[in-house]
Amino acid sequence: IRDLVRSRGLGDVYKRQGINAEYGGYEDWQTNVGDDAIPIWFKFWHLNLTNPDEVVAGIEKPSFEEIGPWCYKELRSKINITWADNGNQVTYWTYKYFLYDPSCTAEGLSENDPIVTTNLVYMTFLNNLANPDKDGIDTYYHLWLNELLWNTIAYVFNEPLFVTVTARDLIYGYEDPLFAFLHDNVDESIPADIYIQLNLTNEQETYQKTKFTTQETGKDDIKNIANYLYWNGETQLNCWKTPEANAIYGGDGNYWPPKIKKQDTLIAFVDTAYRRAKFTYMGDSSYESIDCLRYGLDPTELLNVTNYPDNDQWYAYGYNGLINITRCALGCPTYLSKANFLDCDQAVLDAVEGLVPVRSAHDTYADIEPRTGLTMNIYKRLQINTKIRPVFMTYENITYPSIYMPITWIEESGYITHDLAVEFRHTVYTVEDSAEVMGWLGAVLAVLFGVMALGLSIAVLFARRRLAKESREREGLIENVDTSHM
Repeated sequence: IRDLVRSRGLGDVYKRQGINAEYGGYEDWQTNVGDDAIPIWFKFWHLNLTNPDEVVAGIEKPSFEEIGPWCYKELRSKINITWADNGNQVTYWTYKYFLYDPSCTAEGLSENDPIVTTNLVYMTFLNNLANPDKDGIDTYYHLWLNELLWNTIAYVFNEPLFVTVTARDLIYGYEDPLFAFLHDNVDESIPADIYIQLNLTNEQETYQKTKFTTQETGKDDIKNIANYLYWNGETQLNCWKTPEANAIYGGDGNYWPPKIKKQDTLIAFVDTAYRRAKFTYMGDSSYESIDCLRYGLDPTELLNVTNYPDNDQWYAYGYNGLINITRCALGCPTYLSKANFLDCDQAVLDAVEGLVPVRSAHDTYADIEPRTGLTMNIYKRLQINTKIRPVFMTYENITYPSIYMPITWIEESGYITHDLAVEFRHTVYTVEDSAEVMGWLGAVLAVLFGVMALGLSIAVLFARRRLAKESREREGLIENVDTSHM
């Protein structure tokens, strides 16, 4: 009885969890636009360089002031949705945009606040010219002629090593003079602006600037829910060392297979990092009175090849704590890390000033309800960094051979609402409680029936003994009567 109740009740939960237009959970998957939708918050903290002239002169190491957060509501809608393989696959485009929310932005901040940061366009062209292989390895070809050529181009188009842009433009894009020239005169596919996060303005722009995604729905096998089949219109990337590393697979981090155990390793495709990653158990947690397992990025994902040889496929030849996405970022020397260089080698922190990593504020984690695999609460934190070095005839006085320069760190967070949590507890916990009650009831009934059976057996035994005794007594009496007559 207990197993029957559990399979029926949680089976309905699994169906609601799956990507299926016939169940209520579909609307939450399709969009978070609306008053009752699950909110997603997008916040960023800029690392403002306070001493650019001293860094160029080589008399000080870079010093940063962390400013933020600026807060936005992240709104997503999946559009042009089509189904395939009898409902086991779904294809869509994602229309994603951001609305500024001053109420959760730090007091005194404005979207127009100036931020001094490293010029990513400068670093992109320098790296492509001075390091033709664009492999992101920490040793560079010092091709002085190419550097001299780039210096000339940079002078003509006013591309210095450091630039000042507004807080909003640093994230959502600003027009760069060199990119604009190439866009207008060489190739229109080259973007005229440079951005960290694409902020779409309408559905038509979604089709122009993004490509489709295909995922498994989990209809026939819930263990496959939300696994990527296509991302950005591709099944394979072309920026990692091996075909396996370039393969696109894993979940999206919002849905996980049900019946998760602490020893399980979860695989997700992290689009920001252009690769899959492992997530492992960190500890128990609770959100809205729902018991969860807290999962975070597996520590091996941030180790270099010296400490974890398998990361050779990801070009992890530098310091621990850095994810090298240079080949995925048009050759711009780009490195992802946890916020404030959390879990990086000390040498990375020692090369700059102003960053203080705190695990509770800077780590990434997800609170997952283990029976259903649903994510109840998630904080995804990621810092974007580039690397500067001495440049022939221009920036020769930079003291360090290479310095990892933080640009900004971003926090995406989402959580189920209180009303949804109440509904979830009623749906899942009631089923579990009913199963427990039925289990105990079954056990009590089994004991009662056992006692009754035992009592009946004892009663029958005593009755048989009594009848046997009475029978023997009657036989004895008859024998006595017969003897007296003789």
